[in-house]
Amino acid sequence: MVERFRLKVLTPMFMGGANPRGEPELRAASIRGAMRFWFRAIAGAVTSDPREVYRLESEVFGNTERKSKVVVRVKPENIIPLNRGEKVKKISLTTLIEQGYNLNFLAYWANMGLTKYGGRGIGFVWSRYGFKPDTTFYVEISSTSVEIRELVSLVFQIAVHFGGFGSRWRHGFGSCEIQDTNKPWNSLIDESIRQISSFAEQLGIAIGKYSEDLPLFATLKNVEIFEGNIPTSRNWINALTWIGLKYREFRVKDGNYRRFGHTRDYLDFIKPIFNGDRVKEPVNLSNDIFGLPIQFTKRYKDTYTGRFITKTAMVNVENKKLGINRRATPLILHVEPDKNLIRATIFHAKFLPERKDTPYFIDYRGNQTLVQKPISKDYERITEFVENFLGLRRRFSNVKQ
Repeated sequence: MVERFRLKVLTPMFMGGANPRGEPELRAASIRGAMRFWFRAIAGAVTSDPREVYRLESEVFGNTERKSKVVVRVKPENIIPLNRGEKVKKISLTTLIEQGYNLNFLAYWANMGLTKYGGRGIGFVWSRYGFKPDTTFYVEISSTSVEIRELVSLVFQIAVHFGGFGSRWRHGFGSCEIQDTNKPWNSLIDESIRQISSFAEQLGIAIGKYSEDLPLFATLKNVEIFEGNIPTSRNWINALTWIGLKYREFRVKDGNYRRFGHTRDYLDFIKPIFNGDRVKEPVNLSNDIFGLPIQFTKRYKDTYTGRFITKTAMVNVENKKLGINRRATPLILHVEPDKNLIRATIFHAKFLPERKDTPYFIDYRGNQTLVQKPISKDYERITEFVENFLGLRRRFSNVKQ
């Protein structure tokens, strides 16, 4: 038997094949990847042992040695393509940031992974092909096991309610809604946890055993969920532009408002690097908890050639033994412009391994300067952004304070 869902795209979705710069493609593999993420998050509410979570995931989705017991198919219905090179629309919103009106906050929020600067007089353009809002498609889930099909269908609905699909899905891009069902997310979570618990018991996995420490991965056992309204007209451009504006305001809050609008991280850490100095003391970055790497750019006019030159510095963390080279943000935003809704999910987990040999480094013009820095556990900054800048209200929390 097949479970079929009809989806409507709410915010631009950037999904492609082997060539990310090529034509857009609705890929079942991308959908499955998102479902596996949320499956692990739900399973983590049953057991905090990552080995048992992996065992549960392998039983359903397979691994290198075991075939998957679930089949996911994607069938397009009404495709509205977003072409590479299309202009990123710039709108003006009230801002406290001096010179903020010169920024394209939609392009800023999409970041350089999805946009690029097209030159003077052009502004920012989309650098990838994608699917525009109002695109519709079907997702079909089938399995020879009724129990597994029902469980995966619940996981899929949770993935739609809380996240999205494709690039920058944690930032509210690729948000979708299911057209033929309207189950509330809290009942979906409760039902999915019950079913995974039953499935785990059948496999002989002990449930209800949790570590007192933060988990090693995103789990619904340590999560905060917020909801609120978008104070703009009901379209995706205004919604994502507003989020970008508020994020920019948040990042410069502890920096220099009046003159440059720079962040505190830039003033304390990056500016000296651009000026040719070395960072000698440990640096406490303000926004590393929002994800790594962090990219900073400085654009200036060369006095000899008259050309504009852009310098780029990348802050990252590296541990070759553990294969660490990036960290995704623990904040996930789901945006429904038609309903004026933002849903924010904050997963509290170990952001980095607690090892002294996991330093930050600055990658600038091919040079790496190691900077020792305490591993951040500060989730208060993310909560401050969600509550005080986006104005969202906490709907659920099981995080130990």
